[in-house]
Amino acid sequence: MTYEPIEIRDFDAAGAAARTERREASQTMAELVLQRAEVLDEHDRALLQAIYAEGKSCAFVARLSNVPAHQVQRRVRELAKRVTSPQFAFVLRQRAHWNPTMARVATEVFLRGRSLKGAQNALKFTYHSVRRQRDAVLAMFAAETSKAAANRIPQSTHSRSAR
Repeated sequence: MTYEPIEIRDFDAAGAAARTERREASQTMAELVLQRAEVLDEHDRALLQAIYAEGKSCAFVARLSNVPAHQVQRRVRELAKRVTSPQFAFVLRQRAHWNPTMARVATEVFLRGRSLKGAQNALKFTYHSVRRQRDAVLAMFAAETSKAAANRIPQSTHSRSAR
């Protein structure tokens, strides 16, 4: 077995291209997080802006807040995961078309990340009402997701039942 020598400049060029691609993807993700952070509570929005817009480290923010750095890291990770989730985008896009009760519940549960109990307390609704509204939003999300998936996957022209 023979090995071809690899030119260092070829390796450097490939590495530079990969780094550029990662940097651009990271920048796009940061822009998405910052754009969607506008609907979060003031404290959460300020945290994401400090990290993604101002370039502050989690350790720096933790020192300013007098909390352990791992707690800030975990919170940033949770917030970024929530604002980039498909459910967050769905609620953000659709809530203006819903009745006020559903829109308020969806905002508390999906956009602000509250538990059902937390949404119940914040909205002064019954737990049952909050759960029903949340379940309705999840059902609409599932229907939209399955419809989109069906549109992406070409259906076979052959039917198995015809055999």
